Amino acid sequence: MPSKKFQLIPIVLFGLITVTFSELQTLSGIKHIGIGKDYQTIDSALTKHPNSWKNSVITGNVTFFLDDATYPNETYPLVCTIPGGYSGGDWTLLIKPNPGVTPTIEGSDTVIFDLRGINRLTIDGAASGSNKDLTISNTHPAGRAIRLINGASYNTIKNCILKGVATGASVVEIGTSTAATGNSYNTFDNCDVKQGATPTYYGFWLSGTSGRNNENNTISRCNIYDFSLTGIYLSSNTGNTTITECDIYTATQKTSTTMYGIWVGSAPLGPVNITRNKIRDFWTSGANPIFRGLNLNASATNLTTVANNFIWLNATNNHSGTHSGIHVSTANGLINIYHNSIYIGGTVAGTYPSYGVYRASADIMNFKNNIIFNNRTSTGTGLQYCFYAVSTGGTLNSNYNDLYVPTPGENGQRVGYWNAAPRATLADWRAASGKDTNSISLNPDFQSITSPVDLHILATSNTVDGKAIIGTGI
Repeated sequence: MPSKKFQLIPIVLFGLITVTFSELQTLSGIKHIGIGKDYQTIDSALTKHPNSWKNSVITGNVTFFLDDATYPNETYPLVCTIPGGYSGGDWTLLIKPNPGVTPTIEGSDTVIFDLRGINRLTIDGAASGSNKDLTISNTHPAGRAIRLINGASYNTIKNCILKGVATGASVVEIGTSTAATGNSYNTFDNCDVKQGATPTYYGFWLSGTSGRNNENNTISRCNIYDFSLTGIYLSSNTGNTTITECDIYTATQKTSTTMYGIWVGSAPLGPVNITRNKIRDFWTSGANPIFRGLNLNASATNLTTVANNFIWLNATNNHSGTHSGIHVSTANGLINIYHNSIYIGGTVAGTYPSYGVYRASADIMNFKNNIIFNNRTSTGTGLQYCFYAVSTGGTLNSNYNDLYVPTPGENGQRVGYWNAAPRATLADWRAASGKDTNSISLNPDFQSITSPVDLHILATSNTVDGKAIIGTGI
């Protein structure tokens, strides 16, 4: 029988003791969830059982092992919240499959796992190593697989397959807070975030509460795919966000007319670091789609860093429409764009352009050591650019780049656009802008620009060797 911690909490009304709460059980160590185990259901282990996480005083780290392949008798959402109390330390909760078990937790509700103010929870989907053995799936048309709200912080979700079908919502939400703080210092690592039977709008959606911002959250090493609109959307009241080593793409054809890899939707309230990601292979039957690998609204006070990313559009599936590798929207934003490789392929008719980088406003941009290869050709009047500057204002420090189109001035291909006019060659671009004095315009010799695409440089090539500059801090 579990030990008990007695808490006598009298409530006094008009001099009379009316209620006394006592005998919170203690909880620590390893417990099992499944038929005939310590808890029959996950819901029971988290909140319903008298000795659940919620109803106990935690006296040591707790592990809940998932012993069953399915959990058909759950009541959703599965609420992860603060326990009855802690004794002797800031203890943790770990939920993971028992070795040899590959559980699927599937339901239809607004949320499957709802992290409400909990701290130091880890959901580790690996029964062993870093395998993705746990699937969490929501079949509700407006539901999330996982949501973090009300100050949920210092939590880790890793090695999981997360699925959703929400129209107008996401598979994962780091959301609002009614607590004193936002939802911060959370990590999603090595997860597959994808559609269920039908596409979801977003893979991740991050949107906090004013004055209780979501800070220092990390999305790393995740495969985010088969969304219909955006892989990762940073909406509002977020800051110090890191997105790194993710693969963002569509594996099956969608019907969307707009698709974005990562969207920073409003000026972030802290630095944003987007590094070492692959954004690729958007695929849709939608007419004349707008594709943007990155859509950035940078902050005037907090630096956005985009570094060491691979972005390719129209390399595997040809589309009409307007396409941008990196689209920067905000005036006065602070942004560093370093060491990225961008490839745009395909053929287009009509008036549709493409841009390796699109600079919409007078921001403060450092653009160095990037490779842009715009191989898209036009049979109409649409022009295909490496760098398109709508605004010549602000501060643009652009140098040591490779800005390459195979037929400058022909087939709709232009190196740049500056001061309201196309600039066909690198020499034209330099003369008009005064930028890119040390840049080149040569085929970078990517390993492959057809499926499977690989934007690493051929080992036998020296086209870009020694052309970069050190000192970017990347």
